[in-house]
Amino acid sequence: MYPYKVGILTFHDVRNYGASLQAYALQRKAQDTFSHVEIIQYQNEKIQKELKLWAPKGSGLLSYLKATLGVVFRFQKKQAFDVFNRTMLLRSEKVQKEQLSDFTKKYDILITGSDQVWCTRLTDHDTSYFLDFAGDDQIKIAYAGSFGDYPITDLSLVKYLNQMDLLTTREEISSQELNAQLTQTPTVVCDPTLLLDANVWGSIAAKRHCKKPYVFLFMIYPSKPLIAEAEKFCCEKGLQLISNKSFAFFQHLSPIDFLSWVKNAAYVFTDSFHGTVFSLLFQRQFACYCYSGDTGKKKLRLLKLLEQVHLSNRTLDNPNFHMEEPIPWAETQAILDAFAEQSWKLVLEWFEKNN
Repeated sequence: MYPYKVGILTFHDVRNYGASLQAYALQRKAQDTFSHVEIIQYQNEKIQKELKLWAPKGSGLLSYLKATLGVVFRFQKKQAFDVFNRTMLLRSEKVQKEQLSDFTKKYDILITGSDQVWCTRLTDHDTSYFLDFAGDDQIKIAYAGSFGDYPITDLSLVKYLNQMDLLTTREEISSQELNAQLTQTPTVVCDPTLLLDANVWGSIAAKRHCKKPYVFLFMIYPSKPLIAEAEKFCCEKGLQLISNKSFAFFQHLSPIDFLSWVKNAAYVFTDSFHGTVFSLLFQRQFACYCYSGDTGKKKLRLLKLLEQVHLSNRTLDNPNFHMEEPIPWAETQAILDAFAEQSWKLVLEWFEKNN
C-alpha cells in the first residue's frame, strides 16, 4: 500500500445510480492501494441547478400538479441518496470552484473520473474535471474518464489531458483530431463498478423488497418500446412488473435498493449502461434497448459493452432475440474479471515504475 493521500473528483452527488455506485467503487478499490482516499465534495453548478426539487414544465394547472407530485418523489430520492453519500462514501468538506486549487494541495494524488466528467454538454464546460487547478507537484490520474457518446470538437481540452500523469478513458476517444494531439495514447479501462465483484456488491445491497418473482424495468427515460416489451413479457409469464417509475420502487429508491432490485429480479429490461453492468454482475437474464429516449440516437457505450462480453444479441431490436436464451455466464464472467484485473493493474504498474 502506498502512503499517499488521494482526492477523487467525480460525479458523486447527482442522484444518479450509476454515478453514485461508480464513485463508491472507485473509492473502495483505491483504498486497497492508497492509505487515505476521499471524495472531493465539489458540485458542478449546472448539474445542481437541474436537480432542484421544484421543476414545473410549462404553465397551467396540470403542469403545477405534476410539478407538485414531482417534488415528493425528488425529495424522497434526495433523502435516500444523502443517506448513501453520508454512510457509504468518505468525503471531504464541501468546496467551491474558486477554492479547489488551495483546498486540494493536501492531496498527493488527484484522480478524475469515471462517468461522463468530460462531457462539457453536461457540465457547461467545467474544466475542474480535467484537474486544471492541480499543482505541478501533484500526481494527476484520469481513471476511465468519459466524454459520453457525443463527438469531441473542443481541441482546447488537449492541454489538460496532456498534463495527466496517467491517462485512461472508459471509451475510445471519439475525435481523431483530439487523439492525434495527445502526447500519450489513452488506455481504455473498465467502468469502476466492474472493479468490484458480485459478492462485494451483494454485501451492500439492501434486503429483497418483493417476495414474488418480478421483472425489473429500469429506464433512463420512459421508452414506449421498452415498456411495451416488458409488459408483454410479464403478461406472458404471469410476473409482476416493477419499474423505476412505479410506486414499489418509490418506496425503496436508494443506490443500495437499486442493487437489490437488480440482484433479486427474475429478469431485467433496461436502456441503462449501469443497469446492464449490474445485470451482468448479478447474472440476471436481461434485455437492452440501445436507443436514447431523449435523442433517439444509439447508445454506443452500451452497445460496446454488449459486444465486449459477446452478448450483442440481447437487444430488443434483434429479430432473433429471446429473453430466456441461456447466457454463458462462465465465459461472460471471465471476460469481466480479466478486464477489471487489467484495468487496475495499469494503475499499479504506473506506481511501480514511478516510485
